[in-house]
Amino acid sequence: MAIPTQQEILLPLLRMIGDSTEHHVNDVVDLLIDHFKLSEEERNRQYPSGNDNVFRNRVRFARAFLIKLGLIESTKRGYIKIAPIGVEALNRNPSKIDTEFLNQLPGTISVKKEGKNEEEMDLINPSDLLEQGYKSIRKNLAQDILEVVKQCSP
Repeated sequence: MAIPTQQEILLPLLRMIGDSTEHHVNDVVDLLIDHFKLSEEERNRQYPSGNDNVFRNRVRFARAFLIKLGLIESTKRGYIKIAPIGVEALNRNPSKIDTEFLNQLPGTISVKKEGKNEEEMDLINPSDLLEQGYKSIRKNLAQDILEVVKQCSP
């Protein structure tokens, strides 16, 4: 079996954490390795640069995508759990998580295909997530500093 794509990981990942408890990401990765019956070579395959494990990278992309959609939550560093909309998604018993299915879920962001093949979805680029996080932290920090300055002013 080939290493599954990020899209193929979405539904099994969501099902793995469907019990509404917190799960450590490394535990979920191990369960997904077993689920997909990856060989030793597949589970250890590195990108040509040698900087990252292919399967773990794909799981990270799938997790980030599900977080952005609101189907799962990052509860603390390294931990995730299913969100209420994720429970609702699983209750619909989907055969796969694709654009058509996601666009039918109330409360999730719209997933646009814009020139993509019917079976494709855009997954989140980690650098986009970092940029969004940086902007959010910067905005919150600026607000906090202004509050402190206002409190200290005579």
